[in-house]
Amino acid sequence: MTEDKITLEDFKIRYKNILKDNPKIERCSFVGCKNPADGGTTCAYHRLLFDHWMCEVKGAGIMGMTTRGRRIAFSRWVHKTGKATCDAIVLDMAQYNINWVC
Repeated sequence: MTEDKITLEDFKIRYKNILKDNPKIERCSFVGCKNPADGGTTCAYHRLLFDHWMCEVKGAGIMGMTTRGRRIAFSRWVHKTGKATCDAIVLDMAQYNINWVC
């Protein structure tokens, strides 16, 4: 038995369902993102991307950063990395056991 892989379309379906259930929900706090916040202040896409950045890119270097500093550094990294690479990172991380019921 093979499991279906999570795709970017699954993210769109998730966001659509969130908005259907709660049309007044806050939007993702990442600048320029219009997706609904998903269990916090960011959408699922940016949450996964931030987790990757925090653990795999910054590591211990994040300890001395302020919240504002982390946001600025993350935003710069996302824009420097590019959409295709960010999409690949998020899709790879999305394959882990996540509750996708919405």
